[in-house]
Amino acid sequence: MKIVLDFDSTIVNTSKTIHNIYKEERGDNSSNFNPKHDWDFKGLLPSDYVPRALELFTEKKFTDNLVPMENAIEVLTRLSEKHEIWICTKHHPLRVQYTEKWVRKNLPFAKVVYVTSFDKSIVCGDIYLDDRMDALDSVIDNFWYVLCYGDYNWNKEWEYMRITSWLQFEKFVNEERFITSFDRK
Repeated sequence: MKIVLDFDSTIVNTSKTIHNIYKEERGDNSSNFNPKHDWDFKGLLPSDYVPRALELFTEKKFTDNLVPMENAIEVLTRLSEKHEIWICTKHHPLRVQYTEKWVRKNLPFAKVVYVTSFDKSIVCGDIYLDDRMDALDSVIDNFWYVLCYGDYNWNKEWEYMRITSWLQFEKFVNEERFITSFDRK
């Protein structure tokens, strides 16, 4: 099967990474990570730091400090033994080189497609996983299954299938009835 995945807030915990860098740069060890923040970092960072947070996406420092989602690398490594793994991610062109290095180091089996918007309709396959509803909507006709990752403020309106952990995703992919029903040989 061909599995296509988003990168930020799906494979890697972008918010946790940004929060860790914020604490380091501001010397604010009292700031606790709030996973229930908004997509624009409201509820995660002071508003005066948000422009800096957005700048971080184009810096090597951001990618060097990426925090993978719990079990993501291990699950994707196991799934790659039987399935084709693709990443489709919206990236600023300045960030591509850093992400490419991170993917080659941590997920060397993955193929990557970089796009400049959240319209990811250029990809197709069997299973698609993303945290953004607009990205999910853009591929809904291109996959057997379109799954929303996470339980974020920005995707709480998603009414279809949702995955909240990488172990849950692995179980979903490995269900025998699922594999049998989509075996295309």
